[in-house]
Amino acid sequence: MCRAQAYRARRVSDRIMALAMMLAEAEWTGDIAAGHLAGGRVEAAFALASRALEAGLQYRSGRIVERARALRRSLTTNSPPRVVRDFDERLHGVYL
Repeated sequence: MCRAQAYRARRVSDRIMALAMMLAEAEWTGDIAAGHLAGGRVEAAFALASRALEAGLQYRSGRIVERARALRRSLTTNSPPRVVRDFDERLHGVYL
């Protein structure tokens, strides 16, 4: 392998690793959001879940989007707060 090939391979490897780290961060953010929701902190939960959802959409991760949907399904209320309604609007119509 010549130097140029080794350099390109290293750059591709670095990009893949960076993507994996960003996806892992989005998953952790979703986990933290679930913890906030379990603790009754709905606004904090859905603020974090929105960040995770945006990352999932950016990187086209069906797993992260599905986890965001599951978090939303776990909240049952007759009159959700504004942050939850905003989350619903963003989530509506998302297919990956």
